Amino acid sequence: HLGSLPDQYLQNLLATEPLVRDSDASKALVARSCTTGQSDAGAWKPTPAPPQKLEEVLVVVGGRVLEESEDEDGGVGMPAAPRNFAFYNPKSRRWMALPDFPDYNKWGFSLVALNNAVYVTGGSRGSRNDTWSTTQAWRFCPRDGTWKPIASMLKARTNHTSAVLNGEIYVIGGTTVDAVEVERYDPYNKSWCAISPALKYVSNFAAVGCLGKLYLVGSCAVKYNALTLQCYNPVQDLWSAITSPFIPKYLSAPRCAALHGLIYLIGDNTKKVHVYNPEANIWQK
Repeated sequence: HLGSLPDQYLQNLLATEPLVRDSDASKALVARSCTTGQSDAGAWKPTPAPPQKLEEVLVVVGGRVLEESEDEDGGVGMPAAPRNFAFYNPKSRRWMALPDFPDYNKWGFSLVALNNAVYVTGGSRGSRNDTWSTTQAWRFCPRDGTWKPIASMLKARTNHTSAVLNGEIYVIGGTTVDAVEVERYDPYNKSWCAISPALKYVSNFAAVGCLGKLYLVGSCAVKYNALTLQCYNPVQDLWSAITSPFIPKYLSAPRCAALHGLIYLIGDNTKKVHVYNPEANIWQK
């Protein structure tokens, strides 16, 4: 699938990835997958491409509040001034609108970015009269500037979470059974497959990919018990429960993100921020 990757990404592989640099065969394959031209001798060689000015931005996809006085039949249609998809550029400090996500009333969906595309999974059916979970999944490609449906998930999910790991999308939880069911999406084969469910059931949780593994941290809302940390190894297709010192107490709606090999955990009912080091297996404030 090298030919489907941007030239800038392939050039970065050639410049920074030791496994590619140390293998002449790998270097040749990556170089040939760049924008190529044919030399007089008939051999393929990379054609220099202008550097792409890619900037990292914050993407937000949101719905709108359905007012009680709003007509139920009109609640599903397009609002007078649609604005439910935008990005924030931290350098220019400006918000810019993008083409709207087509389902204006959908709630309980999850959002993730992969390969410069935005994916929305699951959520409600998007109307006031029918709010059951869905298997729907959408993809927005900035190059095309349009939202397009992708293969449906295997399970209907609402209020779930999603994470990126090793170039694939994982969706976690949000189903009706008392288990944290997980499946993953391969963007190249464009298909979903189920993986092993988490060992312990949690209802208030967050997930993130870090150092080649998927980490799930959360607790059960009914029992208000302490947070548990679970780890999924995609190579072995195995979950494990991790006992680690100083793990934070109960959080009603934790969120987490990975940065430089560390996992940062934020709750909605505290000002404290916790960080977890997977290599040292320790939590700190």
